Amino acid sequence: MAFQFLCPQGHTLQADESQIDQQCQCPHCGVEFVVPPPAGFPAAGQPQWTGSDVPAFDEPTSPTETSEQNVLEFGPRIGPRFDVSPGPAAAWSAPEPAAAFLPQSAAQVELLHIRCPSGHILETPRDMLDEDAMCPFCQAQFRLRYRDSIEFKKEKEADLARREAHLGQVWLHWAVAIAAVVIIGLIVLIVASVAR
Repeated sequence: MAFQFLCPQGHTLQADESQIDQQCQCPHCGVEFVVPPPAGFPAAGQPQWTGSDVPAFDEPTSPTETSEQNVLEFGPRIGPRFDVSPGPAAAWSAPEPAAAFLPQSAAQVELLHIRCPSGHILETPRDMLDEDAMCPFCQAQFRLRYRDSIEFKKEKEADLARREAHLGQVWLHWAVAIAAVVIIGLIVLIVASVAR
């Protein structure tokens, strides 16, 4: 049975009960973690509820049907397949994450945007750079490089604009200095011709 849970960064994800305690990776932030059991699911080693002892749990309303582009399939390095649900995270309760997976603030996790060879824009944390990856949309394999990221291209454009602005300032100063020398030379010539 499918259930929803939150990744350590707070993104709402969906998995099947057969995927509990399996290693996976969030498609939004790239954090690797173990799929937690849903609230009320008996932990390993605990007796199963039987007969009239089964407590009543409020079943959450079924999530909206995910579109094909929201269903991401991962390669063998990342682990099992699970669905990304667009439903609100507040409607689902999730167990407290382990201390090792406490959410980090957005300022601590820097996400880069890199295009796959087919043009899909993927978000990846900086610590995954220079690794091989597979696009979840077209299954194209490529290497995550900083120089291919949109952020790198924006930095290069900003650097080029700064250089052009600096060069423009240098040319302006030289033009003003040459104009001043020419004006002073004309004044000296005029004064010299009048003095004769």
